[in-house]
Amino acid sequence: MEYEINPTNPEEGNKVIPFPGAQQEGNTAAEPEAATATAQPEADPGIREVFQLKEGEDITEEQYKQIGKLVATVRDNVRIMQDIWFSTMREYGLKDEQMKALYQFNQQNRDPMPDGLTAEQKAQWDFSNGIQKMTQEDMDKIFEPGHPIWGVDMTQTIDRVKQTFDEFVQWMSSVQELRKVTDAYAELGELYEEQQFAELRKIAEAETDPEKKATKLKAIDDYMDNKTLAFMAAPQKEEDINRILHALTDTRKVEYWLKRTGDKLKQVKIAGTFVPEIYGFEKMLDEKYHKCKDIILLYFMQLIIYCDCHDPKSERRMQVLYFFRTMDAYIQNRLAPSVKEKTTQNLYAFLDQFIDKIPDGVNGATALQK
Repeated sequence: MEYEINPTNPEEGNKVIPFPGAQQEGNTAAEPEAATATAQPEADPGIREVFQLKEGEDITEEQYKQIGKLVATVRDNVRIMQDIWFSTMREYGLKDEQMKALYQFNQQNRDPMPDGLTAEQKAQWDFSNGIQKMTQEDMDKIFEPGHPIWGVDMTQTIDRVKQTFDEFVQWMSSVQELRKVTDAYAELGELYEEQQFAELRKIAEAETDPEKKATKLKAIDDYMDNKTLAFMAAPQKEEDINRILHALTDTRKVEYWLKRTGDKLKQVKIAGTFVPEIYGFEKMLDEKYHKCKDIILLYFMQLIIYCDCHDPKSERRMQVLYFFRTMDAYIQNRLAPSVKEKTTQNLYAFLDQFIDKIPDGVNGATALQK
């Protein structure tokens, strides 16, 4: 996804810092449960609260553009913080496991913020104060003798460790802020689009020329059908259904599909993390459909590997892109309620074509359970 920035050493490849409790998906940013040492975790605010929009009012075009600029500014700030952190990381030769150890030490030893502080005092509270309690013995467990982080004495060493840790935490906090703002902006985009299409439908309904009216309404309906994955609800070819059902127990075939899917995802510029994102998606649906585990993922793999990704007029390519956009928004809970409801109905209609044909004892694709 566009907002995800890989928290890796750019000189060491794709290694995600494995914080305890962090959600790790391929190359996406690891997010420690309380790693934002500059702020305590809070419940996610609604999109209108994030962007200070009045409840019940329509979103104007100008507001939407201005919010887009705000998101771009936040993204730029993240890149600045990333540059600062990567520079420090290279200067002191810091490794993932060392930052993980510092994070854990701080979590176990920091003083909690006391009650009764003013807003200004809360803003200035040092959530990484546990680092200052490190002893020579604590340091020896993390940094080997001669490591660049060591100073002429323990005072200088702790100052260096504290500074580098604070820079790391500030960067991680900025990544989390970007995620929050970008997710909210994507959700806002769904609502704005729904609002715009309601206006377009009014215009189409008011058209006096019957032929033009029918053309306009069909264009609107076709778009919404694609967005809600109506092409999945349509009767699938028997050969495609059988191919997917057979793949549930054909390890070699699915391993081949996974490789081909990865290649095709690059061609349409979709992150490889999308595959694990939709793995086991059926668990989000009604319990009846849990036995259809991996059917939707196998469908997508079959859809994309037989797609001409370089042909902008290809129907399969269009379906791949609609599937990605809608399923990603569904999983992230960003779809407008009416769109989510219709999409869910279409997914049920799709799975209904498989549910009674799945062999007894089969619980998902064998190759995906390794």
